[in-house]
Amino acid sequence: MPNYKKLPAQSKYFNGPLYQRMLDDLHLAGMADRTIYGYIRAVRQLAEFSQLAPDQLTEEHVRRWLLHLKVELYGFSREFRTSGERPLR
Repeated sequence: MPNYKKLPAQSKYFNGPLYQRMLDDLHLAGMADRTIYGYIRAVRQLAEFSQLAPDQLTEEHVRRWLLHLKVELYGFSREFRTSGERPLR
């Protein structure tokens, strides 16, 4: 189990002021350590996949990443849906 006090490291695409700003905003919002860890990790993974800083990502980049997660990592499944996605019929 991860140590949620130790955050995921900064990366080539998610670092410096942007990383710190997100971290500060999550703390200001009163998020729990586990939530902060998960959000930081997810944004870092998205940035690494897209090879862009999070502030340079478009909706299409996020769409491709979600498709990658759904198909490549988890396999196509009715159980894995993005928010707002209608169930398969």
